[in-house]
Amino acid sequence: MKTTLFALIFFIGIFFTEAYSQSQKVSFRVSISDGSSKSVFDQNPDIEHIYIRYKNGEPAIISFYERSEKPESKLIEKYYTRFEGDCYELSKKYPGLQLPQMPKLDVWHFAGVQSLKDSSIHVEVTTNLKRDTLVHNFTYTILGNTYVYDFMEMNERPKLKGSISDFQKKLRLAYQQWKPIAVTDSALLITGIVEKDGSFGNVQLLMGKPSPFSDKVLNFISREARSWWPGKALRTKIIREYAKIFVRLNKDDSITFSTL
Repeated sequence: MKTTLFALIFFIGIFFTEAYSQSQKVSFRVSISDGSSKSVFDQNPDIEHIYIRYKNGEPAIISFYERSEKPESKLIEKYYTRFEGDCYELSKKYPGLQLPQMPKLDVWHFAGVQSLKDSSIHVEVTTNLKRDTLVHNFTYTILGNTYVYDFMEMNERPKLKGSISDFQKKLRLAYQQWKPIAVTDSALLITGIVEKDGSFGNVQLLMGKPSPFSDKVLNFISREARSWWPGKALRTKIIREYAKIFVRLNKDDSITFSTL
């Protein structure tokens, strides 16, 4: 779904100045009627809206929020499109979901701003996907001495120590030793807990039907993927955090292995 919006804007939204940073910000929203994902809301009536953040012009984080009587909806689950396992889970759980591409906005003029292509202007676009509406939120920040943190970098996910490609090769060699073996699901999504000391445990099959193949993979991961860099909150505080591993057996007997 590609959307181009055109706007002539003079003091639209709310301008404000942060004294400590000498930055200015303008925010506004555009609502569009859209029912392309009605089936998702019909099949999941507890979902109030789906919040989408973009990176490099593509959906990057998809957050599902639950209906609530409180002013703020409760976050149900979050998916990262850079992780193949989340994309797989998203497609399986919400087959009718159509993620909107980041809308293109042609802005002709902001009062006091000569060029919106200036490197000192930070642009963020988010979308609220509702049952029959798309609400695009645009925020333009004119930077002073402030650094705008990348929302993808604010919290650091746990990272497996060692080379992912080495684990992938090692798992493929192990699979060659297991053959012939029954495979019910060739794609497996696995979860575990990375402790503050970097140890990895509580390994479980999150998605994929149990089979001798999945049992072997779980045993391999429990044995081989034991050492991680722990997660961090706000890039500094070490935290106990879950991690996901996606394993797919391809038709040529190669193995896809990735982590989040």
